[in-house]
Amino acid sequence: MSGGSSRVSTALRYGGIGLLGGAVAGVVLGYATFEEDDDDWCFVACSRTEAGLAGAALFGFAGGATGVLSGMFFPAQRWRPAATPVAVSASPAAGGGVALHARLRF
Repeated sequence: MSGGSSRVSTALRYGGIGLLGGAVAGVVLGYATFEEDDDDWCFVACSRTEAGLAGAALFGFAGGATGVLSGMFFPAQRWRPAATPVAVSASPAAGGGVALHARLRF
């Protein structure tokens, strides 16, 4: 049974997923694409580790923001179990065999 939808909880959940996924992708890309420069100064990342952290920050922010926005505009349904009014049981029948019983409650 549907429990309704919540824009806030969906936005937070999708934002967390986007943040985590973006940070992981940023670390991998920043670390893999770093090239040592022969200049004496550096602007953002002076080492492979710093390049990975910068990528994590940039892609993590972008992924988190994308997740929050998608969760706000496309809220997910929350589902909860519903009690069924039907009960089914089986028992041995006289003369061999099985008897099935069904009960419907209102």
